[in-house]
Amino acid sequence: MNILFISTQDKPPWGGAEELWSDTALHALSAGHQVAVWVSEREDIHPKLRQLEANGATIYYWAVSPSPTSIPSRILRRLGVGLEKSSWAFARWSQAEASLPLVPDVVCVSQGGTYCALQTKGLTAWILSQPSPLLLLCHSHRSWALPDALDRPAARQLFENAASVCFVAQANLDAARRFLASSLPRAHVVQNPVNLLDQSAVSWPTTDVTHFATVARLNCRDKGQDLLIETLASEKWKQRSFKLSIFGTGPDQEYLTELIACHQLEGQVRLCGHESDLRKIWAEHHLLILPSLSEGTPLSLIEAQLCARPALVTRVDGNPEWVDDGETGFIAEAPSVHHLSLALERAWEARDRWQEIGNAARAQCVVKRDPEPAGALLKLIESARRTGTVATINQPNSTPESGSR
Repeated sequence: MNILFISTQDKPPWGGAEELWSDTALHALSAGHQVAVWVSEREDIHPKLRQLEANGATIYYWAVSPSPTSIPSRILRRLGVGLEKSSWAFARWSQAEASLPLVPDVVCVSQGGTYCALQTKGLTAWILSQPSPLLLLCHSHRSWALPDALDRPAARQLFENAASVCFVAQANLDAARRFLASSLPRAHVVQNPVNLLDQSAVSWPTTDVTHFATVARLNCRDKGQDLLIETLASEKWKQRSFKLSIFGTGPDQEYLTELIACHQLEGQVRLCGHESDLRKIWAEHHLLILPSLSEGTPLSLIEAQLCARPALVTRVDGNPEWVDDGETGFIAEAPSVHHLSLALERAWEARDRWQEIGNAARAQCVVKRDPEPAGALLKLIESARRTGTVATINQPNSTPESGSR
């Protein structure tokens, strides 16, 4: 079978939403399928792409048009206003199409959000031109920032006619059903792979200081690190013996550095950059905190639980599907300073139980987790070929939704 994987992610050039499709592509190659991949141009080629190419996949790159350079455009871009995904240079698709080494039997489009494919006119038109069944993979659903101008009937038609639509959280599927006013009869919930070769529990840190960690892209609009910093800036928390390590890279690194200094938290909060050794993180930290405003199901949550660490998360998207409040972690009822403060206080009062809660989180996670997410998605791709459902849709008139990456 010939499979074409398309990733709509352009910024950053690699993120959590890239792990499932890329692992599935490797799985497909090992099963004897032919694989082509279309991803955005990037300065540094990610090791996963090199691995795919070494295993026989053909990689194509679509160009990202440069951002507007005028001062008003830059201000609007910083505010998240007027960002046109049509600036993605998918016009190159029609030119590159002739050079495809295969005619795809199935097209799998991986989206950082839910409606990225619809909001990229060149991509939508290209999908419509293909006789191949479509599988849509959706990683987040920003219920608080859905694109106002989205052509809902056109979106509904595409989703209902796709051979399969996959979400990484039941909550995101429910949100899409509500937004589209459709039961989405061929929708499925799949899981993401984790970046842990050794998935055994990590020994509990022995230290007099309590160590928190947040592991996420530095993008406060989605991940909410600024809310957490403000929460910990109260006099009550400044008097407590704790350290917060913020792991990750992203566009808000400078802002978070300034915010830490603004609240005079340099002695308690630090930015640590990217750390590839997740077991090293959890050998030194006691509690994961995810103050997210939007998610799919965060890889960092599952990875922390497998390492036997409790997590404090917000009640958004897939988070509460993996955390039982007070039993396997703690839940802030909303992504706000007020609700984070309440949840952190409950967690702090129960810190003598954190090791026990972390062990319970691990036990539950091991039972719930799919050990072969890539194999599960590949089965859906193979099923899409057998059903032969081909998407048809009128071209939507839309503004973009930037999904959680």
